This record gives sequence, C-alpha cells and structure tokens, in this order.
Amino acid sequence: MAAFVNDDVWFSVDDGAVRDLSDYIKSGQLTLNNEIVDVSVMGTSWMQRLGGVGDWKIELEFIADYAANLTWITLYAVLGTVSDVVFLPNGAAAGAANPKFSGGAILGEIPVGGNFGEVATFNVTFEGSGVLTVAYA
Repeated sequence: MAAFVNDDVWFSVDDGAVRDLSDYIKSGQLTLNNEIVDVSVMGTSWMQRLGGVGDWKIELEFIADYAANLTWITLYAVLGTVSDVVFLPNGAAAGAANPKFSGGAILGEIPVGGNFGEVATFNVTFEGSGVLTVAYA
C-alpha cells in the first residue's frame, strides 16, 4: 500500500483557457456514487436492489483571491455553465498511483465573505454533468 500525506491535490477548470487553481486549494475531494434502486416485491423476505444512475462531484476549499485571473474570478466566469474540470489526488502528473479524473461539471454557487480574524476562504462544489473519465497516464 502506498500511503501518502494529502498535500498536493491538483485541480484545473476551463473558462476559455485551462486554469490551474491548485496553488490556492486548502482541501479537495472527489466523490463518486451510484444510486441504489429498490426492486423488492411482495413475498420476498429480503430487500433486493440494483445499481442505478452514477453521479460525481468535486468539493474544494480555496484561499480567497479576488485578483483578475485567479481563483474567485475564474470560478465566477464558469458559474452556471458546464465546464471541463480535471482533478488529481496527488500532484499534476498522472500515473499508476495518481489517477487523473476529468469530465464536464457545473458550479452552482460561489460565496464571498468569511469569518472575522480568519484567513479568507470559500468552498465550492462542482457537480458532474455526464461521464467521469479516469486515466492513469
């Protein structure tokens, strides 16, 4: 097992140009799920289920930076539109121990603000729109 410290999540979004926003990420997580459909019928004594529709999302926490072409304004440019995103859990180079996840995703909201006396951060969620591709090279 190759254990590693989670300190190099890599993320990019295409707002007309591919923007690497990795230097501003405090945390990032990709979640894959599959809807489970109940197909149980009368007369059975156990539940029966089938795998349904797949879904995915990327949740990110960013250090807030409102300068042109940086985190907030880049994300604002893709708000409400399906954009190409790329997520790697351990650095920019895909490989046998670092899969590259890519697909179209939509950003539904982007906050502004924060807590008094703390580093300004904001959280966003890109929700998948279609197939998520996984590559190891």
